[in-house]
Amino acid sequence: MKKMSLEEIKKIELDMLKYLKKICDDNKLTYFLCGGTLLGAIRHQGFIPWDDDIDILMPQEDYIKLFEIFKNNINYDILTPYNSKDYYYFFSKIVDKRTVLNEIGLPKIKGMGVYIDIFPLYGLSKNNPEDFMNNVKLEFQNFVFSKWKLYYADEIFLKRLFKMIIYFPKYLFLSKTNWHVRKERILKMIEKYSFKYSEKIAFPLAKYGLKEILGKKVYSKTVNVKFEDEYFSAPIGYDEYLSNLYGDYMKLPPVEKRKTHHHFDAYWKENGVKTK
Repeated sequence: MKKMSLEEIKKIELDMLKYLKKICDDNKLTYFLCGGTLLGAIRHQGFIPWDDDIDILMPQEDYIKLFEIFKNNINYDILTPYNSKDYYYFFSKIVDKRTVLNEIGLPKIKGMGVYIDIFPLYGLSKNNPEDFMNNVKLEFQNFVFSKWKLYYADEIFLKRLFKMIIYFPKYLFLSKTNWHVRKERILKMIEKYSFKYSEKIAFPLAKYGLKEILGKKVYSKTVNVKFEDEYFSAPIGYDEYLSNLYGDYMKLPPVEKRKTHHHFDAYWKENGVKTK
C-alpha cells in the first residue's frame, strides 16, 4: 500500500468535514467545530499548522441519528461504541474506506482509516456536574485498571496516566467479559442526562475534563467560521469555550510545544473505494 502524505491526509479529513456538513444541513442536524479544529478556525482560519486532525461536537440526539445516515455509505464508514466490538473509544470516528490507518503503539481496530472524531454532547447533573464528571472518570479508571496491577500510587502519575489512556488504549488489558460489562456501564452513565433538557453540557470523558463543563447557552446557536476554503458551524459561545480550554487562545504556544499529539501511519488501499 502507498503511504499517504500529511497533505493528502488533511485533504481527506477536510473532504469528510465538508460531507458531514452537507449531511447535517440536509437532515437538519446540529454540529460544532471543537477543540483544536475550532481553535484553528478562529486563530488560523484552518488547520493549526502543526496539527493533523478534525474534531466535531454534536448534541446527543443528533449524534445518534448520524449513525443511521452513515449505514451502507459508499465512501465512508462510522465507527462507534455501539457498532464496533473491538472499538476502544467512547466517541465515534468517521473513516474514509479508501484508506488504512495504523495508530502507532495502539491495538488495531477493524475498519480504521483516516478519520475525523465526533464527540457527543450530553447533559450533566444539575446540582453537581463536577461530581458527576468525576464519577464517570472514576468508573473509567476502574474500567481501565480492572486487570492491570499498578505498582505506583503517586497521584500525579495517575493523573498523567489517565489523560494518556483516553487516547492510548494500549493499556486496556481487559478480558472481553469485563470489557463489555464495564463499557455498557459507562455508556449508561454518560447517557443519563439529556442534552436537550440539561443546563450544563459536556462530553463526560472529554480531554480537558472539568474545563469542558459549560452552560447550554454556549451551544444555543451556531455561527459560521472559516476553516480552510469553506465555512462551518461553531458554537455561538466559542469565545467562552476556547477560553475555558486554552486561556489566551489567540496567543501562540512556545515553539517547543507546537507539535501534534497524534502518531500514526496512513495508507491508500491498493483497491480503494472509488468516490463519486
